[in-house]
Amino acid sequence: MALTIPSETITEVLQRTDLVELISRHVVLKRAGKSWKGLCPFHEEKSASFTVDGERWRCFGCNAHGDALEWLKRKEGLPFLDAIRRLAAAAGIPLPSVTTREPTSDPTAKVLQLASDHFTAALAAPAGAPARDYLASRGLSAETIAELGIGWAPDAWTTLTDKLARLGFLSAAKALGLSVARQGSGGHYDLFRGRVIFPIRSHSGALLAFSGRYLGTTPAPKYLNSPESARYKKASTLYGLDLARQDLRRTRTAILVEGNFDFAALWQAGVKNVVALCSTALTGEHLALLRRCDVTELVLLLDGDKAGQAAITQHARLILPSGFATRVAHLPFGDDPDTFARREGRAGVEALISAATPFSAVFLERLLPRGAQAPFEQKLRGRQALATFLERLEGGFWRSAFLAEAARHFGVPAEDLLPTPPSSGPRRA
Repeated sequence: MALTIPSETITEVLQRTDLVELISRHVVLKRAGKSWKGLCPFHEEKSASFTVDGERWRCFGCNAHGDALEWLKRKEGLPFLDAIRRLAAAAGIPLPSVTTREPTSDPTAKVLQLASDHFTAALAAPAGAPARDYLASRGLSAETIAELGIGWAPDAWTTLTDKLARLGFLSAAKALGLSVARQGSGGHYDLFRGRVIFPIRSHSGALLAFSGRYLGTTPAPKYLNSPESARYKKASTLYGLDLARQDLRRTRTAILVEGNFDFAALWQAGVKNVVALCSTALTGEHLALLRRCDVTELVLLLDGDKAGQAAITQHARLILPSGFATRVAHLPFGDDPDTFARREGRAGVEALISAATPFSAVFLERLLPRGAQAPFEQKLRGRQALATFLERLEGGFWRSAFLAEAARHFGVPAEDLLPTPPSSGPRRA
């Protein structure tokens, strides 16, 4: 059964919600006539195209828009009922007893559960032995496999598609990306084939999608996630958040890793305040999800290779002004969190986290490794990279404090690091 709230109650809640105050918790807004403007939290931009006017907000850059309910749904990942309850409580409006009605015809939740059951049954079947052997080689126990709901997609073309089609769910399977239309010849085939499957869930535990690690020998992407759908948005989903929420609130620290196996290894080792990005860049919506879990500190535990370290620079514009105290844990070169946690155990991971370096120091070290002792040419290149970053960092405390730290690292006055305005050229006599 589904819950409904009278439309007049929803209207009253929206009318009594201070939308500017609500959005200002996440976006720096400045008065612009009768409306308010700021940088859009849903995409990267240099000039403000995000506006708040009355009971509505809109970004003219990415066209995201809505009211206070849509804001909470998009920014914090809240389902409708949780969003209206939060706004009603803040406005002091008691919600009437809700009535129940039959659910709509949307079958996607049922299809996802059928698919998950199919994958877990396939892992337990005799034909799932290669997948079980692989998981054992990755050090995962039967308890962890069950706890995470890990399964197996057999290396067959239409096993899941045929099952869902017989039940009348082919359209829903296509909408979720579980079944893919064949080009030219007609028919459909399974997206996931020959893959160890991790279910991806919302912060509340609802099934959203799947992620698969390929075990075959023919050319194919090593990791494959479900495509985005009406239920699944990568930018607002963190793998493992449903499991980690209590430990995130207890420690107020989130350890951020890249992949499913990284999460699984730390989780099994006893490090529970961990979430994974799963093949996407960190977003403002991810940070909002963590903020809802009372997280105040982030620890980036990324791969020790060049790609993992390069991600630090990519995350800088989002992290530095976010309000999170952020540190970077340094894995040995070539290590990843999975192999490190299996080798060193919980004590090793906790020691690594304790020794993590402040994010700003790591970022500046990447720009100018030798700091104030660097020769002029290196400082010039570092300043150019820093200026590009500063242009995208909104003014205020975060920019000023970071600029002061950068000046100490470079060994020059802060004003000399500011982006240089375009020159109009030499004056003629």
